[in-house]
Amino acid sequence: MLQASDLHKIYSLGKEKIHALKGITFSFKKGTMTAFVGPSGSGKSTLLHLLAGIDQPTKGEIHLNGQILSHLNETERTRIRLFQIGFVFQRFFLLPYLTAEENIELPLLEAGIKRIERVKRTKELLSLFGVENRADHRPWQISGGEKQRIAIARALANNPPIILADEPTGELDEANTKQIGKILKNLAKDGKLVVLATHNHELAQQADHLISLRDGKIEKQ
Repeated sequence: MLQASDLHKIYSLGKEKIHALKGITFSFKKGTMTAFVGPSGSGKSTLLHLLAGIDQPTKGEIHLNGQILSHLNETERTRIRLFQIGFVFQRFFLLPYLTAEENIELPLLEAGIKRIERVKRTKELLSLFGVENRADHRPWQISGGEKQRIAIARALANNPPIILADEPTGELDEANTKQIGKILKNLAKDGKLVVLATHNHELAQQADHLISLRDGKIEKQ
């Protein structure tokens, strides 16, 4: 379903060149959860952003269902993120002026889904993640664990087959970390392809595949 082939990413910082990824090759399969671990600066977040088509590799290719992401224009990559890839951020990135319900509904609106269907799907997700009592609350009125559940619900709004999560428990306490880990594991059991970057080894141990990154390279798998 998703494959990274000889991925390199080089950033320019003034005259300095930062080689963030150095030849990552890995295949991901649906119905599995893969966790990338490693110290800060090892390339975990860079890899997830490349897999999502948010950023482009300096060298190498990402294949998604027979398509090469770097061969697509920005509009086409945006459409892939809307329908095929749900991205979960560490800091939630919920829009502060929207309620929880409106944040979840936003991808459905962007996808052109009719209002009656948007409302139904949003209520289903609010219930599924146990935050229906927060539907009318804005992010500043909601706890960190609830924000992350809402962020995952938003990522699932259009039922994408792939979920990418960048440090999804980095802002959470131990209890909420366990809950988010269980949610991600269940998504994989339900047939989703789940890929996460994390510093949390307890969370990473729940994955089907545990990949260690160091200095932009796969150190151990």
